Amino acid sequence: MGCGGDDSPADQGEEDDASTSSAGPAGVYDTSVALLDSTCEGIDPRDATTTVEQESGSDTIELTHADTTYTAELAADQTFTTDAVEVQVGDQTHSLVVQGSFSEQGFRASVLATVTGGTEGPCGYEVAWVGTRQR
Repeated sequence: MGCGGDDSPADQGEEDDASTSSAGPAGVYDTSVALLDSTCEGIDPRDATTTVEQESGSDTIELTHADTTYTAELAADQTFTTDAVEVQVGDQTHSLVVQGSFSEQGFRASVLATVTGGTEGPCGYEVAWVGTRQR
């Protein structure tokens, strides 16, 4: 598990696909968060736990991160893009979309935000999430 495996990239890809699809992404993830880019003032993302839920036989997943729940359809290649979720922060509205992919070890995602309201006018930011599945 972890970093080990066959030397052949094709074999590794097949192994990852099989293990990810059979186990599914449902679970709890320790999620590291990093600000990649911002035209907004005062954006200070923080690490948080992410919980992923998926009903048996469904392609719909729900990711809950920092008390916000995002919904997406999980593609066969384990990628997803959530519907936009609006979060009110003071007099600003943050419209958030999460794009990412799952692997056996966890997931990687990018959160794209558009911010409206407030005194600084429209702005945006991008945050990276790296989720490691809790054992």
